[in-house]
Amino acid sequence: MRGSGRCGRLRDVQVLHCDNHVLAVYKPGGLSVQADASGDADLLTLAKAWLARAFDKPGAVWLGLVHRLDRPARGVVVLGRTSKGAARLSAQFRARSSHKTYRVVVVGAPPTPAGQRTDWLQTDERGARRVAPGQGQESSLDRKSTRLNSSHITISY
Repeated sequence: MRGSGRCGRLRDVQVLHCDNHVLAVYKPGGLSVQADASGDADLLTLAKAWLARAFDKPGAVWLGLVHRLDRPARGVVVLGRTSKGAARLSAQFRARSSHKTYRVVVVGAPPTPAGQRTDWLQTDERGARRVAPGQGQESSLDRKSTRLNSSHITISY
């Protein structure tokens, strides 16, 4: 649990929450969530190694990957420490009952200093999302301009 002394850091990845069923970690940008052909370090392998050390586990550590973030993205990744935890997390993502927030900084000043927009996102049969007025899941976009010729955008759904 948070503050139990078992949470900590795994190399450059911060452990945010750890209990019997769930491990939540902050993934920095540039780190892949799972191993790929590049052979670079990946979050899943680092998290398994951290669990093995933190809980003095001999042998292979099981950890369920229930969602991913793109390599350039940074943010929270939630992993299942048990098959039951992973199944429950997967069910929440499948039912879209989890809340997701994306924040980006873009270069350039828009014509207005700030604004908000609400749209509806619909998922097609391939899993791609598109704006579909009045259909799907409500999504909001908040935008604030800064003095540095950039905009901060928050997308929630």
